[in-house]
Amino acid sequence: MIKATEAEKREILDFLAGDAANCLYLYMDIYWYGLDGDIISVWYEKKDGAFSLIVMKFFSTLQVYSPENDFDPAAFLELFRQENCERVFSRRATVEMLAPYFGDGFYCEFGKVIEIKKYRKFLKEYPKVEQATPADLPEITRLLLMDEENAKSYAYEELLSSLQSLYDTGMGRSYVLREDGKIVAHTSISAESDIFAIGAYTIVHPGYRDTFCGMILDSYMCNVATGEKKLFGFMTDERRIKMFSALGNPPVTEYGKLIKK
Repeated sequence: MIKATEAEKREILDFLAGDAANCLYLYMDIYWYGLDGDIISVWYEKKDGAFSLIVMKFFSTLQVYSPENDFDPAAFLELFRQENCERVFSRRATVEMLAPYFGDGFYCEFGKVIEIKKYRKFLKEYPKVEQATPADLPEITRLLLMDEENAKSYAYEELLSSLQSLYDTGMGRSYVLREDGKIVAHTSISAESDIFAIGAYTIVHPGYRDTFCGMILDSYMCNVATGEKKLFGFMTDERRIKMFSALGNPPVTEYGKLIKK
C-alpha cells in the first residue's frame, strides 16, 4: 500500500464519488481533513493505473473501499494490527470477505444505506427543533450511548471526540429536542460536502419513544436542513428501514462493521 498525500486528494475523491453510497465516510473525511494533517491517514493501491483499494484510519477504525475486493486480506490485517485499530468499516461484501481472517476475537454487524429522497412534511414550522452547540455534546454523547450498538462500538471519550471534531471542522451539525431542560431526541448531519450529506445518530430517549420526537427530527432534517444535496442514512433498525422504504426510499446498498470483542 502507498501512503497518500495531498497531491492525490482530488484523484481519490473523484474515484470515490463514482460509488459514493459504498464509501461515504471515506469521501467525507478526505474531503474535509485532507491528506497532509494528523487527523486521518490514507493508503491506496492501484492496478493497471486505476485505484483498486483505498484505506483510511480515523481514530481506531480502518475504513476500506475496494469495488472488486481486489486486495490481500492478510496485508490488510497486518496494517490493522500495526495501526492498533479496533474496528473495520466497509461495504458488506468486503466485511464478509475479511471476517475469516480476523477470527473469533471479532464480530460482525450489518446495516443498510438509504438514499433519502422523500419524507413527509411533518409540520409547517419546527419551533422546538434546536441546532445543538458544542456545550451540548457531552449530553448528546450520553444519549447516544443508550443505544446498544453505539455502546458496543464506542467508549464515551472516543465518541465525544468524534462528535467534537465535526464541530471543530464545520463538517457536521446536530439537532435536538428538549423536554424539561434535557435533550430527549437527537439527529445530525454527521458530514456534508458540496454534493453529499449523511444523516446519522438519530436517537430518542427510551422514556420518550412513544412520542413524535423522532418523526419531527427526521422530517426537519430531510425537508429543511439538507437543501439540494444528496442525503444518505445508515440504518440497522428494520422498522426504520421499512418506514423509509414505504415512503419511496429503498436501500441502495449494505454496509458492515468488524468490531473487536
